[in-house]
Formats: sequence, C-alpha cells, structure tokens
Amino acid sequence: MKYQIEKIGTGTWLIEEYDENVKVYMYLLAGNREAVLIDAGMGMIPLKEAVSSLTDLPVKVLLTHGHIDHIGGTGAFPEVYLHEKDMATYRLHDSDYRGLLGNYDIPALQKSLRPVRDGTIFDLGGRSLRVIHTPGHSVGSVCVLDQENGWLFTGDTCCRGHVLLHMDYSASVEVYEESVKKLLEERENYNLTWPAHHDKPLQPEILCQYLEAAQGIISGNMCAEKTVNQGRCARLLTYHDIGIVYPV
Repeated sequence: MKYQIEKIGTGTWLIEEYDENVKVYMYLLAGNREAVLIDAGMGMIPLKEAVSSLTDLPVKVLLTHGHIDHIGGTGAFPEVYLHEKDMATYRLHDSDYRGLLGNYDIPALQKSLRPVRDGTIFDLGGRSLRVIHTPGHSVGSVCVLDQENGWLFTGDTCCRGHVLLHMDYSASVEVYEESVKKLLEERENYNLTWPAHHDKPLQPEILCQYLEAAQGIISGNMCAEKTVNQGRCARLLTYHDIGIVYPV
C-alpha cells in the first residue's frame, strides 16, 4: 500500500494509507510534551517511521474503535489506548477478520491495550484531547475532541458515506441516535469534523443528517432498501449525503 502525509494545522498531520481498494486516514496531533496518533490504519506502511519523521515527541496511539482497518499498525507502538467496550471487537478483528482481507498481510498487533472511558483526557502539553464515547459502528467507538482547536475526529462514527451498524459488536440504531445527539450537544465546542474515510474535513452539520436518518428509521417514516454489505444481508437508508446500514 501507499501513503501520503498532509499537514492540516499546527502540530497536526493527516496520514493517508491507500491502494485501489482501501483508503483510511490517521491523524497525528502534537502538543508541547507528547503526541497522540488517532488510529493506526491497516499496518501496511512504515507507520512508525512516518510518525517519527514528523515529531520527536513520545507518541501514544488512541484508537477510535477496534476494526482491522484502524488497528493494523498498533504493533509498532508500545502504548495503545482503546475504549474498554471495544476490547472484544479488537480481538475478533485480530483473528476472524484477518481472513476476509484477501492479499493483505496485517502485521502482529499490540496485545497490551490500555482502556479509556468517556471523558478521558489526554494532556499533550498546551493541547488537550477529550474522549467522547459514541457507540454505534461498534459498541466502543469513540470520537476525539481537540479542545483547543475545536476539531472533532470522528473515526467511523460520521463520514460522507455509509455508517455501518450491522457488524459484529455494532450497537442498535437507537443507541447510535443517542450518540449523534450527544455529539450535537457538544456542537459549540468544535467547528470541523475529521472522519477516517471519504471526504474531509466535514462541516458539523453532517451530523444533523445522521440524526434525521436514524430518527426516520426508528419511527418507520423513512424507507430503506435491502442490501448485502460485507457478505451480510442488511437494510440501507440513504439520506442526502449519508447512509445508514443496519440489520434486517
């Protein structure tokens, strides 16, 4: 796989790992004392070297969730954090999901994980990151709020595309609706959202589309179509710029 690095702000870089089939974003955020790498991609690029070329600070990895395309590079870092409710998701993707990746040979993952919870703060020195638990795509999914810069890093909780709620250890549409409400209640604290896939950055108003779509599914007022996603039968509701895939 290939990668490219884009500086998107002071002490902030987007690392894009990609080929003709997969594209995923990681974000490196540096403070005065240390740095945090949000997600670790597929693990198919020299991620440790790429990060070291950008900062000399000690680096912690903070995972937005435990899916294989976000955890592949964790083995190169000694300090990896994941929400406590996604530990089982991480283990599943380290085993069963490897077989679904075809020719991708994911390296050994970090086995020793440190748990985070809703509200955990990472103080980087002059820059603080707050973990917001947003179950939906997985039960332990989180978003990361860069409190000084007003940026929200959303992982797979929100993107200009389809959010998948039909996978192993996904939460229900009802739970996802509450997560989106929670993010919208924080709206005054961020002015941009940075997802892990597709277009970036996004205006926070994209969350309103997800809220309206989730509410439409719950109320039965919006019609979804049957689909097959990742080999599973599901339903897909498309709404403006977004979609929600959920169990039949």
